[in-house]
Amino acid sequence: MQKKKGRAGAIAGAVMLMLSALWLLSVRWMLSTWQHLSMDELVYHLKSSISGVDPELVWGFVLYCLLPALVVLALGVFVFRRLRRGWIAAIAVLIVSLIGGFLWMDARVQVVSYLRAQGEDSDFIAQHYADPAQVKVTFPEEKRNLVYIYLESMELTYADRQSGGAKAENLIPRLTQIAQENEDFSGAEAQLNGAQVMQGATWTMGAMFAHTSGLPLKVSVEGNSMGEQTAFFPGLKTLGDVLHDAGYSQTLLIGSDADFGGRRQYFAQHGNYDIRDYVFAQEQGWIDEKYFVFWGYEDEKLFAFAKDEMTRLSQQDAPFHLSLLTVDTHFEDGYLCARCGAGEDQYSNVITCSDCQVAELLAWMQAQPFYENTSVVLVGDHLTMDSDFCRDVPGDYNRRVYTAYVNAACEVQQAEKRTYSTFDLFPTTVAALGAKIEGDRLGLGANLFSQEKTLLEMYDKAQLQRELQKKSLFMQEKAQLFIMDLSGYDAVNNTMRLYCEGLDLVNEQSVQVEAVIGGERQLLYQAKTAGKRTLSDTVPLPDTLPGDMEFIVSWVDKHGVATQGGGFVGHPISRTTNTITYLRTLKNMPECSLLFAVKNDAGKRMTESIMQALQDLGLTEDLTGKYCTSYCALISGGKVEEDIGDEPLKMNGKLHDGVKYRLISAGLNVGNRVSIRVDSEEYAADYRGINIVVYDHKTGTVLDSLSIDTGEDCDIKRREK
Repeated sequence: MQKKKGRAGAIAGAVMLMLSALWLLSVRWMLSTWQHLSMDELVYHLKSSISGVDPELVWGFVLYCLLPALVVLALGVFVFRRLRRGWIAAIAVLIVSLIGGFLWMDARVQVVSYLRAQGEDSDFIAQHYADPAQVKVTFPEEKRNLVYIYLESMELTYADRQSGGAKAENLIPRLTQIAQENEDFSGAEAQLNGAQVMQGATWTMGAMFAHTSGLPLKVSVEGNSMGEQTAFFPGLKTLGDVLHDAGYSQTLLIGSDADFGGRRQYFAQHGNYDIRDYVFAQEQGWIDEKYFVFWGYEDEKLFAFAKDEMTRLSQQDAPFHLSLLTVDTHFEDGYLCARCGAGEDQYSNVITCSDCQVAELLAWMQAQPFYENTSVVLVGDHLTMDSDFCRDVPGDYNRRVYTAYVNAACEVQQAEKRTYSTFDLFPTTVAALGAKIEGDRLGLGANLFSQEKTLLEMYDKAQLQRELQKKSLFMQEKAQLFIMDLSGYDAVNNTMRLYCEGLDLVNEQSVQVEAVIGGERQLLYQAKTAGKRTLSDTVPLPDTLPGDMEFIVSWVDKHGVATQGGGFVGHPISRTTNTITYLRTLKNMPECSLLFAVKNDAGKRMTESIMQALQDLGLTEDLTGKYCTSYCALISGGKVEEDIGDEPLKMNGKLHDGVKYRLISAGLNVGNRVSIRVDSEEYAADYRGINIVVYDHKTGTVLDSLSIDTGEDCDIKRREK
């Protein structure tokens, strides 16, 4: 018994010692990796999904924090087994390390002052906010295109002192010339001028949010995770929303995963942007599916893809807005691509290389037919986070992000140099398109082409920063961090499950679910929850469920105003993500025809349960272990047809109601191809595995298209809509 107690004490002591080491190493790694970390950024990323993060950051944490902590664990077990009551000392070490790590963090990122500020309510943002939903914006009859390029970490600091920078040698000579020949709001001064970066806009997502909403990205410490919520600040109208309402086609092109930091959610929900990110480039064959450098792919490829996108977009009838985000100049030291020159300092080389590539892209645009009717914005997203590149910059130098408006459709009305922040870029960009803004204010920003004063021209910067750091009930209301999820389709009872979290649904407030079919809305469900913060219930569905219908989940306030917080477009079965559940649901949908065709692999990782679920549908062939095998099948009107072989296969004919179909399957070694056509239209998801299309005879529509990836993990992957 004594030995067991001693062993348990040794393990407990070792674990506490490991936690102490992990905490201190993590604080050290975080503060050395993010030299200019702010609490706003830290809180935001702690509450966001890490999907899409640079793998080097993950490996950096593993190598410098996790592995050493595991070594400490092993040594701790060895030492504490030879010490009596060693775990008591370990508790003391853990307490000291927790306190020491916290004080270390507080000295660098001011944790205490941030938390103290969160205890102070400020109505500063509410008082100075010009709501784009209430401000009249009038676009010209012939709308201009917009190309907005976020230049990662691009500062005026990189220019020489003569040009207004802080370096002995100008690292951005071409960008300097572009700003001087166009508009950076420097007035009559020859030196460059740029936007100052304020609280809540010091990292990439915070910067993109500030540029397009005129607000700091503030999220509450309490409340739901940003990575879980179903809506990204649904209470705001942003640049994307303004341009969408004006009929713009909008595209976000980036060389990293758009999921990181909530970028996909924000741009998809505010302006219905087409998201063309690193994952999209893989799926479309722009890059090899195994290609990965830095955060995804480098800027040389980004600019080449941008030329193709601009050419494509300029041929459509609608005006276009294309936003790009560069990445090569990201910390630490940037990405040295094949075009970068050799030199002692890598980051300097990368910055100069970016300067050259951006100038070349602009020159290319200026030679295109669409340029005459296109406004271009070149702007740094935020100040650099590189740990040592600006150590030689004098403390009194005013660091600002690079800013240039090119080919704007308006003239500056004020001759003096402007003092402005990235909040001011929102209304300024709208004005650059030739639009008239009532009052010349949007968000917290002022139109720099007008004579309207900016907040930095009205208030001391330090005072403004203090107000922005305080708790803002206005921002909490606009953020509306709630979860509204409609899932769990039950084909037998024709219902779905509704789950809501994070709302104080009191008295007159409620949650409602609507369906939009053929342009007409139907109220399916409405409930008041009498103060409960969670709601779980069953929602009855319409008898007719076409594949193009829309479901809308909303929160209705006491005034009857509905704010959408969730929902989706498509048949309810398209929300099912578990493979077994999905196949069992199909069994309860006899009014549908099911079309199957394999691409690449039919059953390398096929499980017994999935194979049984397929056979329960009526299929007879056993695909288990059938690697590289071609396979086609049709279940329609109670009849089953199948074909399997090592050669390419084709099946065609008519479904039981006369609709034509054609199936093509080719395994990995015989063409690696798939096609599922219904009434001559292609519907295959075109991914590896068993491609399935669900056709509903009642509505005459395809309800779902997906692939079960039998070559890897048998997970569901759906066709992009």
